[in-house]
Amino acid sequence: MRKREYDEIVNLIFDKRDLSSASSRLESHLNNGIPDAHFLNLHFSITPMSRKEFDRRKSEGLKDLALKGHARSMYALAIVYLHGDEEETADKYKHLAYLSAAALSWDSRALSELKDLLKRDLGLEIT
Repeated sequence: MRKREYDEIVNLIFDKRDLSSASSRLESHLNNGIPDAHFLNLHFSITPMSRKEFDRRKSEGLKDLALKGHARSMYALAIVYLHGDEEETADKYKHLAYLSAAALSWDSRALSELKDLLKRDLGLEIT
């Protein structure tokens, strides 16, 4: 999936809240097994479900993608474990593990956050 299309779908989901259009745009990418499409698809549902069901679906999907090396999913799980949600309890060790894995997979947000954490907690300057 090209960056421009990814960004357009993110805009449909989070800014315009046009979930039907987002779902239509993702369909062919989902059928072709594109990890970024599956990642985006985990962030909304066009069928009604409880918050707990939604969080369970999202958590399981993110873990599956992370196991396949998807850096955005690793970073998203780091955030889940930082704060916790309906499905997962906050866990500082899992937060750090997923944050480190995402950073090692060259996720720029994870790398920046890990550098900040190391500076804040250990006084380490990483250049």
